Amino acid sequence: DLRVHFGLGAASEADLEIRWPSGVVDTHLQVKANQVFIAVEGKGS
Repeated sequence: DLRVHFGLGAASEADLEIRWPSGVVDTHLQVKANQVFIAVEGKGS
C-alpha cells in the first residue's frame, strides 16, 4: 500500500509536487482537501 496522508490544518486545498524515482516531476495545483487523490506518473499539470 503506497498511500500517504497529509494534514492540511485549516487549508481547503494544496499544491502538490511529486518527484518520482524515475526523475519525473509532476505538479498538481489546487488539489481539494478531504479526498483520495490518485497520482499517476507523467499526468501532472
